[in-house]
Amino acid sequence: MRLFPELLITLVFVISFRPPSAAHRIKRGCKASQSSITDIGAESLLAEPPVNSASSDVTGLAVVQTSVVPSLTDKVIRPSDLPVSITYDGVPTSTTAGTSNDTVTSTSATTTTNGVSSNDIVSPSVSPTTSGTTDGSASTGNKIGKAGVGWPVQEVDAAPVAQYFTSESAVSWWFNWNKNWNQGVMTSDGVSFDGEFVPMIFGPTYLDNDDTFQEGFTELMGYNEPDLKSTTGVSVYLEPAQAAETWKTQIVKVRQQYPDVKIHSPVMASNKTWLLEFFKSICPDDSASDGWGNCQYKPDYVSAHLYTTDVEYFKGTLAGFQKDFGLPLVLSEFACYKFGEDPHPSLEEVSTFMQDTMEWLDQKDWVVKYAWFGNARNSEYLFGVYETNRLMDVSGALTVLGKQYMNGGRTIS
Repeated sequence: MRLFPELLITLVFVISFRPPSAAHRIKRGCKASQSSITDIGAESLLAEPPVNSASSDVTGLAVVQTSVVPSLTDKVIRPSDLPVSITYDGVPTSTTAGTSNDTVTSTSATTTTNGVSSNDIVSPSVSPTTSGTTDGSASTGNKIGKAGVGWPVQEVDAAPVAQYFTSESAVSWWFNWNKNWNQGVMTSDGVSFDGEFVPMIFGPTYLDNDDTFQEGFTELMGYNEPDLKSTTGVSVYLEPAQAAETWKTQIVKVRQQYPDVKIHSPVMASNKTWLLEFFKSICPDDSASDGWGNCQYKPDYVSAHLYTTDVEYFKGTLAGFQKDFGLPLVLSEFACYKFGEDPHPSLEEVSTFMQDTMEWLDQKDWVVKYAWFGNARNSEYLFGVYETNRLMDVSGALTVLGKQYMNGGRTIS
């Protein structure tokens, strides 16, 4: 996943370019409840129409890791390819305009002012998995919990991640969009991680590249935002049917070699229809109503990204999404932010949003794992998500929000 100099020039241009957002969008603050309606209809739970992914180059979601699509290369970014680290004073305006708004959409969720109706839940209770894994000098332990963090491989040094894994921390797992935490770029000699690393098959060619899976891994994340046509390297675009054919071969291979590993579905940038078509392609004789039956190609978990500033919308959308797919859910990216929306959420609004959403996620037995998005030193790797969502500052020190996240979302007095 080495990044070529030509792509860096492209990245600088893309990240600095801010296409105009839709006019007169109304800010929905990060509030515990935005609606007084006791029964929100299905149409009210649909996200505002995202920018067409076919013509969009930015999503503000994942980390740049691949070369220009459609070359489908699988090289890691080298340290020499990294941009110069930047600093900021106060809280600047985001440098990247997002394309989609609320990422996951739903057609069947029903919310109330007190949360989500239990009628929306169709999967059985699930328990987070844990493992003791090692990779070189770094180790992971057996912490149990749902909260995790992503860490961009472009940050080079994995050592800052270790501060999330203390005996008091709610954070139990992490990922960096790769098959193992150190692929010849990221180092952390002598540092221990008392938490699980979850590998990812970033795109269709990654299963068979030269990188090895994290030793002792228990879960595997699927393709990252394959619904997104992008030249930024945040995804490898695939049509649903194309992805399904590759997936069927790969999931059989993985399960033969690692029969106990739990596999996450591909995760969308914005297009739920893509994922529904994918599921129908891999399991045409089954449906979400029975968890896709005994289909040998189905993932164990369905994965989602969701960016919104409305807590009740967050709850209803995720409940509806989980019902639509009938599997336990992993929310691998979320934050208090809505792309294209202005003004941006304040630190206080983000803190309230974090507390309310984490409390709710921890209560839902169909939620397996979740990870806040906003963990990087370099602002460039926030990919447009506003600075008030930062868990870490530019020096690598935890922000007040980062400490709140480690505290299970509860504010620290």
